[in-house]
Amino acid sequence: MGKRKGLMLVVCAGISVSCASLKPEAQEVRLTHEKTDVNACKDLGSIQSWISFSFRDAQNQLKNKASKAGGDTVLVTSTFGDDAGTAYDCRQPQPKK
Repeated sequence: MGKRKGLMLVVCAGISVSCASLKPEAQEVRLTHEKTDVNACKDLGSIQSWISFSFRDAQNQLKNKASKAGGDTVLVTSTFGDDAGTAYDCRQPQPKK
């Protein structure tokens, strides 16, 4: 195997290890940038992705973390290398404050 092929294998392996696959229970989690979309939802806390090489990977990380916390929606607040946001449960309307 040539040096070039070996390097490509190492790069591909590194990328595949760092990519988060979307878990089945997280497939219905919705991402939004609009605060009004979560006004009537229960705040479940802040979540953050690890630094990612792809936009889709960061989104999958957020969706997986929101689902694990019991959420179905993420209000995305930052997309600078590592996405951050707040997980919400919007299935049950919350009383107005």
